[in-house]
Amino acid sequence: MIDNKSSEIIRLIKTLETENITGLEVVDFWDSDITAIGLRFDEKLLYISSYNYFDTKNYNVIIENFDTGEIIEPEKDVDFYGVIAKIKELSK
Repeated sequence: MIDNKSSEIIRLIKTLETENITGLEVVDFWDSDITAIGLRFDEKLLYISSYNYFDTKNYNVIIENFDTGEIIEPEKDVDFYGVIAKIKELSK
C-alpha cells in the first residue's frame, strides 16, 4: 500500500512498524497522491501530508472525525517526532 508514497511517508510508516502502537489502521483515500496517507484510530482520522516537507522539514497534519469529516484539530506543521508523538497520543 505504501510503496507508491513519498520517501517521507514511507519513513514514517516504517518507523511506526517498529513501535508498539495499538488501534492503528493505515487508510489511503489518496492513492494517487504520493505525499498523503491517513491513519485511523477508531472514530479519528489523522491525515498526514509530506507535500511541503522538502521546504519546511515538517509534515502537515489534520485530525478529522472518520465518519463525518468534521475537523477536530485544524492543519498544523509538525516535525517527524511530533507526528510520532501525536500518533502515540491518539492510540491511547
